[in-house]
Amino acid sequence: MSYEPKSFEDLLKEVEEEYKAHQRIEEEVSEDDLYCDFPISDTVDCQILLHRDIHFGGSFPHMIEYYEKGGKGVAPDITTDRIRYLAAIEKDHGENLAANYFSSWETEQVTRGRELYKQLRNLYENNDEGSFVPKLIADLILSEEEEPEKEILALIEQGPMIIPLLADLLRSERFQDPLSPGYGTAPQNAARCLGKMKHADAIPHLFESLGSDDFAMESTATKALLEIGDSAEEFLQTRLQSQPLGNDNEWAALALSRFPLNPKTAELALKQLEKEEVRRLDTLAPYLVLLCEALQEETLRRHFLSLIESPETPKYLHLDMQTVANSWENES
Repeated sequence: MSYEPKSFEDLLKEVEEEYKAHQRIEEEVSEDDLYCDFPISDTVDCQILLHRDIHFGGSFPHMIEYYEKGGKGVAPDITTDRIRYLAAIEKDHGENLAANYFSSWETEQVTRGRELYKQLRNLYENNDEGSFVPKLIADLILSEEEEPEKEILALIEQGPMIIPLLADLLRSERFQDPLSPGYGTAPQNAARCLGKMKHADAIPHLFESLGSDDFAMESTATKALLEIGDSAEEFLQTRLQSQPLGNDNEWAALALSRFPLNPKTAELALKQLEKEEVRRLDTLAPYLVLLCEALQEETLRRHFLSLIESPETPKYLHLDMQTVANSWENES
């Protein structure tokens, strides 16, 4: 498939729609169907060949050199020894392993990955006045730095107008894929950029990312909210109280647990814990208990302690609650 986007927004929209359609197809195909024609020993070998063909131009020597030096594109499950092993097999057989052993599924992934690289690089050939910002986004995606400070600074200098583009990148499933340009780290770098901007408009987008199944993404978004500071904390406090109970409460409690202890947050957490149905939510209640450590007023602390004795409080919460109570006893 060939793209001819008029802007970075068009490019991101197109690749995102294609990626989601591809994922829907993948869900309908069993793993046996995907790898039935793949005789290499395991799926890690398949990943090595996919990474080689997408990120390293199909060259084992280039891939080996990169892995020996180290870089953000080094996949944790891939070892240099295994790359060398496959390179030796390919040399002994005198034929490209991928060309002979990839199914149409893997071949399509390589085509899509290479095409996306091409489209990003094509942005640099556009000298129109409106091409400056898309080039900065491409710089962020293609940077080989673990934390691309120079690229982030260049984007921050554009001011709040850059937030919508970064938000689109932040929520992109396509760029979370390790087989995409940026090795799956581009959304995290977008989150870092939004955090360093310290602008209130970035907060809802970062909050949305707390629901990611990717722990690294969740952690980076939380750090970004922490970097924004007071306005992010106030936003999270509002979401902590939201009704009806749902993901927003859980994400807010999780994020607030990373902020410095705050008596206001603690009181809000205690109000939630007063509700029996909340104390039975094992994905929310433990974080609320941790937040209560910042309770200052003696009456509020006594109320917290009374909840430990309540027959409606699940036993799984008792240890956490007692730990918080013990921390008050140890105060100097």
